[in-house]
Amino acid sequence: MTDKILEWLRRRQKGLGGSDIPVITHDDPRKTEYELALEKTADPALLEEPPRDPATITDLDVGNAIQSGLVQLTARRFGLTGVQENVMVEHPDNRILRGSLDAAFDGGLIEVKTLGEWSPDRYGEGAEGIPARHQLQTWWYQMIRKGFAIIAIFDRGRLSWRIVEQDPVMGDCLAEIGLDWWDRVVVRGVMPPMTFSPKVQRMLQRQYPTHKRPDIRPAEKDELELLTEYLWLRINLDEMEVRRRNAEVTLQKTIADREGIRWPDGQVTWRRTKDSQVIDWESMSRGLLNEFVEDPVKRQELLDFYTRTKEGSRRFLLTSKLRTKQTREEEAA
Repeated sequence: MTDKILEWLRRRQKGLGGSDIPVITHDDPRKTEYELALEKTADPALLEEPPRDPATITDLDVGNAIQSGLVQLTARRFGLTGVQENVMVEHPDNRILRGSLDAAFDGGLIEVKTLGEWSPDRYGEGAEGIPARHQLQTWWYQMIRKGFAIIAIFDRGRLSWRIVEQDPVMGDCLAEIGLDWWDRVVVRGVMPPMTFSPKVQRMLQRQYPTHKRPDIRPAEKDELELLTEYLWLRINLDEMEVRRRNAEVTLQKTIADREGIRWPDGQVTWRRTKDSQVIDWESMSRGLLNEFVEDPVKRQELLDFYTRTKEGSRRFLLTSKLRTKQTREEEAA
């Protein structure tokens, strides 16, 4: 984890921002309340994201790259002066309430939203058509910095704007919700119910990277209900998986040499992928090594140089006589 990312995570742990409030109110489909609680309370080192392919460009990357230009166009469109970009603000009466504004000007603020093809957010007409999480975020910022807000929306190549008037009552309500959450989760340590997400999974693997052996303990009385529920969930999933596979081969037989079948609720297809050429790099490198490096010591030195340790991880495995032998064998493979 770079020092810049670590500092950003630590700064986020000092208060609540505009992107946090929709998570607390369960209006952000991208993050769970439990994830937010981890971000505010856990060791930042446990929350490090896996490295991303630098060639991959997301909607967020596009938004960051063109944000300044959209702010300038917005300022020109509305005749704004004294516009400042990337402004950090805090509530004058409580530093826990804070925000990172895309831009601010005398009497208001600008929020830039870049929407891509697969963005879950879609804007309708007028102020009523603003997605809930964007509306909550904007009200939050207005609660901290008084004035009206301009939302600049760049939606798949089209630029439009929405004006949001300040709502003091809603601002006070959101401040109360945020402070109550902060006191309950961060101050008193009452965590929301644990929910699955890739971030939670990674955090658990880093927090508990290994295990004692042998150390399988008997279940406590208060754990039996959860264990039994989990067992029957897996049994039902096993049965559903068998039904899915049976339905798929039956449909493949029905499709035969056609491309697929369409019906009012959707379509199923059974298409052949294109043939591709695949190079077995490991076999080729070993062949070249044996062909051109005759000295066994030099050969071993090269193997050692290119050998990397692949870090192991803990596997979660359910074993029960109530599950089929085939299912157990497939999971263990």
